[in-house]
Amino acid sequence: MHRNGSLLFKAGPAAFEDVRKHGFSVDRIGTIAGASGGAKWLVLSQVDRIIADRILPKLDGPVHLIGSSIGSWRHSCYAQSDPLAAIDRFESAYLDQTYSPNPDMRRFQIMRVKFCITCSAHTARRKSSHIRFYAATS
Repeated sequence: MHRNGSLLFKAGPAAFEDVRKHGFSVDRIGTIAGASGGAKWLVLSQVDRIIADRILPKLDGPVHLIGSSIGSWRHSCYAQSDPLAAIDRFESAYLDQTYSPNPDMRRFQIMRVKFCITCSAHTARRKSSHIRFYAATS
């Protein structure tokens, strides 16, 4: 672990030593993990925008995206042909959700389908085949 100002870098001993010796390089990224965490995504969406803008275009792959819950949704944005637009749609859909005081399962399923359609509307899968997306959702 190393702290530089407000950035905290965590890595296992071998990975940390490797980065210390060779520096951080986008071409060495093989996996991006996305944890669950619900509303924390509203902060992470800003990091996602930087990743989508500065890192994704430089990836040669293969790169594995592994996520659960909100991490899976975040990574589904990365796999779109325009990740920044997908992140914007996802954020809007996430913030615009409304539920009745006593929601039933049918209403929840309808909302989930609408959410999925909104997040992926008008955006095809990324043309580059080097991104492999793995998700665990409930």
